[in-house]
Amino acid sequence: MEEKNSEFQQKLNDWLVKAGNLTLRLSQRLLILLQKIWAWYKSINWPDIPLTAFQWVLLFYVIFGFSFMVATPILEASDELWHFGMVEYLRESGGALPEHDVSDAEQIYENNRDTIYRQEGSQPPLYYYTMALLTSPIDISDADNYREPNPHVRAGEPDSWGNKNLVLHSVDGVPLTSTPLAIYWMRLLGLVMGAVTVWAVFKSGELIAPHRPVVGLLAGVMTAFNPMFLFISASVNNDNMIIMLNSVVILLALQTIREGFNLRRSILLAILLGLATLTKLSALVLVPVIAIAALWVARRDKDWTGLLVLGGAMFVAWATISGWWYWRNIQLYGELFGTQTMAAVAGVRTDPFTIGSLLSEFEGFRQGYWGVFGAFNIVTNPLMYALADFIVFIGIFGVMFLVAQLVSIQDFSFARRELSLVLFLLGIVLIGIIAYINWTSMTYASQGRLLFPYFAAISPLLAVGLVEILWWVLFLLTPPDRSYVRAGDAVPEPILRESLRYPIIFVTAFFMLFSIFTILPNYRAPRPLDELPEGVEQVYARYDNIELIGYDRRNARYFPGENVRLTLYWRVIEPTEDDLSLAIALIDPFQDVISERTISTYPGAGTLRTSTWEAGKIYADTYEIGLSRNINSRYPFELAVNWYNEDPDNRIASLNDVDNPITVELAMGAVVKASVRPSLAGLELINDNMVAFRTFGGIIVMEGYAYNVLADGLTFDVEVLWDSRNNIEVAYTTFMHIYDDEGTLVTQSDYSLQQANNTIYPNVSLPTNYWRFDENYRIAYEVLEPENGFAPGNYSVQVGWYEYNAETNTFTNLVVPVDVPEELEADVEVESTTYELFTFEVEPSGAILLPVLNVDEELEELQGAPAPPVRLEETPEVELTAEAESTEAVELTAEATEASE
Repeated sequence: MEEKNSEFQQKLNDWLVKAGNLTLRLSQRLLILLQKIWAWYKSINWPDIPLTAFQWVLLFYVIFGFSFMVATPILEASDELWHFGMVEYLRESGGALPEHDVSDAEQIYENNRDTIYRQEGSQPPLYYYTMALLTSPIDISDADNYREPNPHVRAGEPDSWGNKNLVLHSVDGVPLTSTPLAIYWMRLLGLVMGAVTVWAVFKSGELIAPHRPVVGLLAGVMTAFNPMFLFISASVNNDNMIIMLNSVVILLALQTIREGFNLRRSILLAILLGLATLTKLSALVLVPVIAIAALWVARRDKDWTGLLVLGGAMFVAWATISGWWYWRNIQLYGELFGTQTMAAVAGVRTDPFTIGSLLSEFEGFRQGYWGVFGAFNIVTNPLMYALADFIVFIGIFGVMFLVAQLVSIQDFSFARRELSLVLFLLGIVLIGIIAYINWTSMTYASQGRLLFPYFAAISPLLAVGLVEILWWVLFLLTPPDRSYVRAGDAVPEPILRESLRYPIIFVTAFFMLFSIFTILPNYRAPRPLDELPEGVEQVYARYDNIELIGYDRRNARYFPGENVRLTLYWRVIEPTEDDLSLAIALIDPFQDVISERTISTYPGAGTLRTSTWEAGKIYADTYEIGLSRNINSRYPFELAVNWYNEDPDNRIASLNDVDNPITVELAMGAVVKASVRPSLAGLELINDNMVAFRTFGGIIVMEGYAYNVLADGLTFDVEVLWDSRNNIEVAYTTFMHIYDDEGTLVTQSDYSLQQANNTIYPNVSLPTNYWRFDENYRIAYEVLEPENGFAPGNYSVQVGWYEYNAETNTFTNLVVPVDVPEELEADVEVESTTYELFTFEVEPSGAILLPVLNVDEELEELQGAPAPPVRLEETPEVELTAEAESTEAVELTAEATEASE
């Protein structure tokens, strides 16, 4: 054991040294490359473009917004399919709103799922009326052509592979006419609304920290370059209008708190709030917070008239602009807001909603605030979420620190006024979170983007918190002269702005690049190839007009729960009449499915239909399949490949090159449960110091053996415990030979370990090319009786290993040293291709006498972890009787069989 540990430690040290050297070399090269890029950047005389910092933010917001708009195919953005359906319905109905079928309370979900608007039919209609009006000159009569559903879509499953597309798309893209033109026009209008939102957030940030204008800029940046906000802005979604209206309302409310009541501002605020409540229910969150803030302003300024004007204007605006819609809800659904009906159409929760539910869904909420794209099924790099978490954490801490400071300053009126602005925004966020929790308790809606209508509160708060922490960091790093009159001047504004410049650029570039390049590949169909790439493993199977001609994968060890990435290569004889579906699954040697699920899909991970394939072309079809986490063994696994037409049971026959039916199962690799160890029970373990004489090729050691009496009581099999002394890269074949006392081979059993030999006597173990240092494997060998049976005499059971080269049809044995007498040891080196386990005797009567095994009784009780599956069922125990005439021997006789019965 000490020898093994020493060897392992040496290998680990060598690996760490190599890894360290490689990391150092890569770091040096990266540093040199960055230096060259920086030198190139500084060498260019860049033109001085006369734009303010905020104008630069808006410019890049538009650039990135266009990128998101182009990267996402039409009707694939979050709920865009049904938002557009609502616009289409209003245009077709002449402006009449849809009515959900609530005749059967238990069937609301099923009765309304087939509508083109689904739950969006319960939304306040201002956005949809606006979009219907602005797109009215564009013909959208062909909308159904772009709404063909993907039957295999994995909506709401961010961890799934492929089938991100809700609908089926043309490989050649869409023409910029009719329905696509209308959708892109609405997306452009969404970007315009988003730009207004960024402006309102920027001005709100300036208001809450007038002595630190950089807060406004940072708030605008945190909004404009939030990937999820850009994704929603570049889509058809009523969130764009409510985010814009709410942001402007919050800005006007902040101005009122800071400057007092103003007639024009109060009327404008009331009208915009009325419009917002006709856009989405999220606007109602602002009403109680604005009411409390207005009371505080009236009390502070002794302006009760201004309070009455604002309150009256808000009520009149709500009643005249949106009150009719709320009254309609009461008449149709018996509720003011229509939320119960909307939740029923979207799908109500079937399990109780608890604090545990909220915490378990926090991951989706957190990711949904920064970027979960498509049909809530595309996530980006985890580093982006980690960086965003860090920013949010620092921002929240900074806000708490700022509030504590403002509360402690009791003598300065500006501090109290600044505190009131911060508390107003905190109140909006708090009530917004409560409203969000209430909604997600009704339906599965744990998406952080539901807080976007409160951007003008969230982003300025995070920005002021971040700037507060930055201010103190700079203050402590370069303490100023303590003679300053104003504490705020201790770190001047230009230093704050310059300190934020490069972090903003880095984070923005990081967020945008990761997000855009995450979206693009999920909707890109494979392009046809003219020939099979080099290095692909060639196979052949034909399914109707489709040929499987090769596949590629990483032939390696996998752990339970790990993803297996593979590529199948299809050659098209001619396009199929119907769109066929592909079904693939990972299976173990016993044909049981061991992947998390069977993947059913159109090729191209859902982006390609077989009816659109080009004849004679080759398509590379890539997938990732997750292994089940419940695997508790070690064995090779394969990929089962099938095609079907609509019904999974309607499989298409797979044929070989001579049209004979075949089953297509492709070798993938091996799965290894790290904690699994073979049982040592029943083995005679070899504990001598002669390890070298039991080691084949210096890499495989025989550690122990056993025999098992089979059910008939007349025959036996042999099991051997092997230990790997290195990482083995070759798939060796193991064998067991039985020789008579003249050295003649009378019977043998060879096992490649690649698969089960047959259904009667399976010998499933991990092939040696997957063995790693210091792993044990217990392998069973079947004793095949010679054609004429065992003749009386003595027999020797020996085992060994060899490598078979199929290309050259040659065999190469692993050899083991042979212990020679001491007088010859200095002159003779003897090697053997086999190692003798034990001998047995066959008597004239045909009885087989086996040696008694020296089994450790304590070890018999402590069997350790379960052994991997090496046989189909447990071998029944048989009573063994010792022969008095044969020293330390066991006889297998017919009487033994009767005794066992």
